[in-house]
Amino acid sequence: MSLAILHGHVVDRPVRELTDADAHRVTVALAAVGIHVAPVVDVYRIVHLWAQQPTCTADEVRALVAFSDVTDCRLAWHGAVA
Repeated sequence: MSLAILHGHVVDRPVRELTDADAHRVTVALAAVGIHVAPVVDVYRIVHLWAQQPTCTADEVRALVAFSDVTDCRLAWHGAVA
């Protein structure tokens, strides 16, 4: 992340944005080991990871680490409810 001034406010700016290709590659790799997530990037460049099924904490961490390896955008986890 880098800092920038936007409209007089200091804001975080990702240096490595999440590309569609990276999102697809990571999603497929995670699905191969049984972790099903749907990444969605919002207008604030936050990557929301929506679990498609209930996951344990270890799988949540694996998913967050996998995405943090390809982007420096902020990540938000949204767990699935059983």
